[in-house]
Amino acid sequence: MSEAFSRKTLLDLAAIFFLLGSAIVLATAILGLPIATVYPLRIREPLPYISLVATVITVLGAILGFDCFHMMSRKKLARAGVRGLVIGAVLVSTALVAGSPMVAAGAVLILISSALCYVYREQAQ
Repeated sequence: MSEAFSRKTLLDLAAIFFLLGSAIVLATAILGLPIATVYPLRIREPLPYISLVATVITVLGAILGFDCFHMMSRKKLARAGVRGLVIGAVLVSTALVAGSPMVAAGAVLILISSALCYVYREQAQ
């Protein structure tokens, strides 16, 4: 009985991590671009191409993270786990390239939740 309780609790925690990680990544990507372009304490320079590409990748990763939560709520744990691992890895690499620790924190939450989904993939009812 306690194993089923802990399984349910861990899957609920994974759902929260999917939502929280995706929200952090999306908010950081959307709010980071205007802050980077109008920051007053540096010389005005054009927005680098890599910053635009990283922003597009993080926004797409956040949207797919919300999709992983949707798949998890439909009890498709294996698909949500595999997709979440890929999204989390892409977001971590994007965060390292762009130098954004908040995106990396959200990506780690997505990686943790996708690992939990993948571990409990066969026990879904």
